Amino acid sequence: MKRLVLAFFATCTMMMAQPQMFYGRCTADILRGTYIASYAGFITSGPVSAYVTLFGVVWIDPGKEQNIGGAVTVTGLGPTPIFIPTSGKAVINPDCTGTLSLGAAGGPPTEIDQFIYDIYSATLVATTVRIQAGSVASLGTWKKISLMPRDVTWPAPPAT
Repeated sequence: MKRLVLAFFATCTMMMAQPQMFYGRCTADILRGTYIASYAGFITSGPVSAYVTLFGVVWIDPGKEQNIGGAVTVTGLGPTPIFIPTSGKAVINPDCTGTLSLGAAGGPPTEIDQFIYDIYSATLVATTVRIQAGSVASLGTWKKISLMPRDVTWPAPPAT
């Protein structure tokens, strides 16, 4: 009996120590803010496969139809990094999961990501599930750095 009580107590203690999501409590407003985004993964288009990384500053403003904006730099697709102004739409479910539809600013979405948002760390963890250019396997992290959208911008690379 003592072992059973001890096992129950140890299990409850371990479960309480685990970070829990706010299941059923996430709304679009919880995403509002400016984020540092980074992705790493592989892209395959035809016979070519490349390891790519993406870094940038993006914002989410739930009050707008196209509620994602900002800019990113992609490396691995050629000899020089590519600077891309970005726009799109974030949709979050009450269980803190959601989708990101992303593309170049002013254009249609060319990438679809699925994510889970951890409100305790203000971090969105995403995996790319579809891109227009081919197939992809990548994982991304968006870390909130400000509660205000457009608080910081990602600079364009210097002219050479």
